[in-house]
Amino acid sequence: MRESGRDSSGERARERGQDGRTEARRIGGHEKLAEPSWSERVVAVIGAALTLGAVGYLTIELLLEPSTPPDIVIEVAGVDSVHTGYVVEFRARNLGHTTAARLEVEGTLERGTTIVETSSTTIDFVPADGASHAGLYFRHDPREYRLQIVPKGYDRP
Repeated sequence: MRESGRDSSGERARERGQDGRTEARRIGGHEKLAEPSWSERVVAVIGAALTLGAVGYLTIELLLEPSTPPDIVIEVAGVDSVHTGYVVEFRARNLGHTTAARLEVEGTLERGTTIVETSSTTIDFVPADGASHAGLYFRHDPREYRLQIVPKGYDRP
């Protein structure tokens, strides 16, 4: 059902659709959209505030936080026996403010000055201020040797 009204010039002043909402106004030969309701305005203001807040935060982070290179710290999580020998699981934490891609990590088992065994892996991605988990396989039990795990190199994504 449609209702129509006329303004002083005799043109349509409003039209109501089947849902009862004002759809459009035609005054002076120009059609104008209906005014938004108060709830639509509140949602629009909240959306604009959230968007501006996010953009402002990211801008401040970009301008104030130095772009330091990846600073990788290796933390051993544990050693487990597997069919092929042993696996040393570790976490590579990036304390820097730049992401490290294809991070090469090398682990060695040492007795005195002698390197008994070496293992290496490549971690696809270690985010800035984040961490990734990985493991190194050894034939010898790492608990019986001095274990060293060090980052060897990375690429910028």
